[in-house]
Amino acid sequence: FDVSLIVEDFRGCKDTIKKEKYIEIKGPRGKMTFDPQNGCFPIQINYEAEFVDTKFNIWDFGDGVGFIDNTLQQKVNHIYNSPGIAIPSLILDDGLGCVVHLFHDTLNISGTKIKIKISDKGICTDNEIEFNDLSENNIYSPIISRKWEFSNGTSSEEKSFTQSFSVDSTQIIYAKLTIETKLGCVNTDSVPIKVFAYPKLTLDDQKIICKGDEIELSVIGSEFYD
Repeated sequence: FDVSLIVEDFRGCKDTIKKEKYIEIKGPRGKMTFDPQNGCFPIQINYEAEFVDTKFNIWDFGDGVGFIDNTLQQKVNHIYNSPGIAIPSLILDDGLGCVVHLFHDTLNISGTKIKIKISDKGICTDNEIEFNDLSENNIYSPIISRKWEFSNGTSSEEKSFTQSFSVDSTQIIYAKLTIETKLGCVNTDSVPIKVFAYPKLTLDDQKIICKGDEIELSVIGSEFYD
């Protein structure tokens, strides 16, 4: 930059000095973009950057993840595994004390982290178990529907409810929860429930003994039970 200095004393005398290219601004320069700018998790975001006069860069993806780049990559990608708002940035450092922060835009990652709570992981047949959907609601993309599906063919659309299962033999019932948000993001998760059948027992034929005699009784189960 050119610099001019004008000096005037109390008598009105003036003097001017001008220096061409007196101030030189050094340091790195560049720009950063990414695509897409929103979507449902998990999602891969592709970053591109252009820069000059930088010795190393620091990528900050806005979700607590980043890295120091000594190879000066111009294209990188990152996978976001949780919903939320992120403000990615790229820091250019020339190694001489000049640092520049580059920003592009806010990144909106939608969807719902599903959290299922059940009152028990194992129950007897025909006993009730309580199901609760504790999934966090994203204010930028609220939940619009949920559906519970069980491997025995039953289902529910309630947030919290009780359910019982009838089985003839001990088995695992899977409860799958599917949630859809306003922006069309669909997430699923499932939990297993072990349902125990009632023991099946048999006794020998009726025994007839005389008073004072001893008898040995035995019971036979048709299955092994935990």
